[in-house]
Amino acid sequence: MDGSWLILAGGGLVAGVLAGILGIGGGFIIVSLLIALNYPFPQAVATSSLVIIMSSSAGSFYNWKMGYLNLQRVIYLAIPAIIFAPLGAYLTGEIPEYILLIVFASFMLINIALIQLKQSMAAKQHQSTKRFNPVASRLITGGLAGFLAGLLGIGGGVIMVPLQMLLLNEDIKTAVRTSLGVIVTATISSCVYHYLKAMFCLFQV
Repeated sequence: MDGSWLILAGGGLVAGVLAGILGIGGGFIIVSLLIALNYPFPQAVATSSLVIIMSSSAGSFYNWKMGYLNLQRVIYLAIPAIIFAPLGAYLTGEIPEYILLIVFASFMLINIALIQLKQSMAAKQHQSTKRFNPVASRLITGGLAGFLAGLLGIGGGVIMVPLQMLLLNEDIKTAVRTSLGVIVTATISSCVYHYLKAMFCLFQV
């Protein structure tokens, strides 16, 4: 047996830690590892989504048990995330793999800027003076996170947390905990699509 399982186990461990601390699913790590091990991109996305469900669920359960999780906030963002996640998952099977790889690599670079933005906003205890429409803000935040979860196999928390802070005026701790809960619903929606698609292809054979 080769040592690839050790690499994947280590990646899963790091992804789980990131999920609990930063409110992200760790999908960037998992997808990158699977691609490096020559897994097809759609398969890497589907596998990452399943792993993210487990890691994010564990973190969300802890937050809920400790009384840190506001279910109402989660639901408001989860609804658009659940709707848009299958759309991203659908496009994963329709877009050529080399384009998906370019998009994934580009978003990894954007990810660096988003992390820096989040840290900057948290350091300043950012509270926006602008008032955005809360319904539109939740649609944009949850919908974009769900779409990225389905398309790239990431939780979407890396973009959701800064948007929650910017558009919804949430502090970073609230944003991280809410994001983790939304990630669970978005990735479940994505996984259901991948499962149904696999079953459809199986019966077509």
